[in-house]
Amino acid sequence: MSPINPVWKSISDPNRRNILFYLLYHENVAVMQIAKNLNLTTANVSQHLEKLQQSKLVKFRKNGTSHCFMLTKTGKNLTEKMNEIEKDFLNAIGNFEL
Repeated sequence: MSPINPVWKSISDPNRRNILFYLLYHENVAVMQIAKNLNLTTANVSQHLEKLQQSKLVKFRKNGTSHCFMLTKTGKNLTEKMNEIEKDFLNAIGNFEL
């Protein structure tokens, strides 16, 4: 399997992309905080974070009894690029009359 495949699989899920975008603007965030802000269950967020970790897009550090998550350098670069592409796309379609 190509090393890019796990990344594509990870970002194909809209909830995982939302988690990445959330972590782009919030560092060292606990699972409960992500779940609350994205209106997801903590179990669901934990599962998504595990997939994102396997793809090396997020990492965590222990803070007492909780795990605080943040983007890796690769995760940050990818998420910034996805954010840029999304903005460009929205600007482009905004120039068309429907």
